[in-house]
Amino acid sequence: GGAKDAVETLAAELEGYEKCCIADARDGELLVELRAAFADYFPVLDERLAASRQNKDDDAIAIARKLAPAIGAVEQTLASHIRYNEGLAQRSSSQALERKDSALRITIVITVLILALTSAFGWFIANKELAAPLGRIIDGLTHLAGGSFDVEILGTGRRDEVGDLARAAQVFKDFVQKLDTQSWVKTREAEISAA
Repeated sequence: GGAKDAVETLAAELEGYEKCCIADARDGELLVELRAAFADYFPVLDERLAASRQNKDDDAIAIARKLAPAIGAVEQTLASHIRYNEGLAQRSSSQALERKDSALRITIVITVLILALTSAFGWFIANKELAAPLGRIIDGLTHLAGGSFDVEILGTGRRDEVGDLARAAQVFKDFVQKLDTQSWVKTREAEISAA
């Protein structure tokens, strides 16, 4: 029973391997070769075991000599199958590493593009919402300092810090205009009094 059970177990394992694990045509060919090697091995093994059970030692030794090439064929076929599957595993591992590296490169490129787009958008918003309005307020104050009182201070209606600054610039403009008017009146008052 022991040898027969071993044969049945091995057949079931090889069948299970065939159903779930055959990687390609060469893997299938190696499985066929392995089955053939076992098919040559087990009958000779059964014959050897029968001779031993019957105490036919000379026959058992002679059969054992016939068994050696069958064992060698099984070992060689198994070794070939193992080497082939190890090679498949290494290639799969290399391909997986290449895919991982490729995915990493793509992720880095996408991240850089997102950062660049975010930076460009931030610059655009900062320029539109801060730099340009502040520049207009500074231009207005510069003209005001140069004596031009017909300057319009833009941005006084905004509800943020730029609007606060624009309203402060408007107060300054109004104050400078009042001072200029007072200065003109005082200058003209002296002229009128002298006349």
